[in-house]
Amino acid sequence: MGSNKYGKILKSPIGLMLITAIVYSTYIFIYFSLNQYSPSAFLWLGEDFVQKGSLSSHSVEKISKNGYDGQFFYRLALEPLTNKKTDFGITIDNPPYRQQRILYPLLVWSLAGGNPSSTVFFMVLINFLSICGLTFFGARLLDKLKSDMYGVLFISFYPGFAISITRGLCEPLAIFFVFLCFYSFLKRECFISSITLALAVLTKETTLLIAVGAGLVWLSSKTRKENPAADQIPAFFFIIPGLIYLAWQLYLFQIWGTVPVLAAANVGMPFIGMLSSFSSLLSFKDIGHFIYLIEIIWIFIFGGYCLFQLSDGYRLFSIPWMLYAILALMLGTDIWDNHPGFYRALFELHMLGILIVMRSGSRLKYYFLSLWPVFWLVASSCEIYIQSSVPFIPG
Repeated sequence: MGSNKYGKILKSPIGLMLITAIVYSTYIFIYFSLNQYSPSAFLWLGEDFVQKGSLSSHSVEKISKNGYDGQFFYRLALEPLTNKKTDFGITIDNPPYRQQRILYPLLVWSLAGGNPSSTVFFMVLINFLSICGLTFFGARLLDKLKSDMYGVLFISFYPGFAISITRGLCEPLAIFFVFLCFYSFLKRECFISSITLALAVLTKETTLLIAVGAGLVWLSSKTRKENPAADQIPAFFFIIPGLIYLAWQLYLFQIWGTVPVLAAANVGMPFIGMLSSFSSLLSFKDIGHFIYLIEIIWIFIFGGYCLFQLSDGYRLFSIPWMLYAILALMLGTDIWDNHPGFYRALFELHMLGILIVMRSGSRLKYYFLSLWPVFWLVASSCEIYIQSSVPFIPG
């Protein structure tokens, strides 16, 4: 009786969230301990953006040449509504583009109060809780969709989360809001769903494509005689996120004189960046190139499989998925050259893809989905290896 009871708990949303929490806690501990418990291992600061005289004030013990995007979230978490490109000894490379993703650093700032010593802790904590939260609501969402709840683990152990949690990035929080949005929508709590989607957009602007997709579903429903309940989308569902996004873009334009969404330089003509990166990876200069090549091939295989399952998916999932697929084809070389780049850029595409596949009746779906945790192990191992190889600052 006891084992049966515990088995039921583990297959519940709380149990699945507990499994996720244990695995990610272990991963964070291993990563932290192998970097000699240095908080700066979670910042990925770069010499090109951090003034040497400010290293001590941020307790920086490890620093690389270029660093990574988490250093800009850290800087914004010290003062979210800044109008200075350089402050606290840290320079933001593209202020309007970075600041449009305001909610993650704003939430960190509200908890840490701009204190550098606690800011890193809350950056990691918020991402950890976001992954646990999306597991809980993702399980309930799958249950609403009449799919197996434990399929949420294929989402929780998407490789991008292993990268985001160690680099102080915004994707876990954005995806948490997306799943809360979908769950609320299926409960027909459309206003709450719209607000959570707006929060996702303020966390990462690319989630706006979900609102765009919802708008297309709404338009097409006007010409259809029969519409499933899931396709009956009120106009305010996509209008509210759109208006909030527009207002924030105008505010940032007033500060920086540049429209943030136009400040990104990582999209271009379809296929060009992808094919360029693919051909360069064929040189097999190191093991990293081989790993990236395998991952890109897998992404295309999974994308093709999702394409064949679209007819079984809710249009609120399938239409945005197609929009994200188009966006993926337009990504530049700097995105496709490394797995932190393409796993982050393809977050929404793959989250929606996993939901679409989970709803399908295909017998092969678990064979396809089971590879995501395998690539999660690869990504987490790479994160540990790469950051552990960054030397400590002498003295």
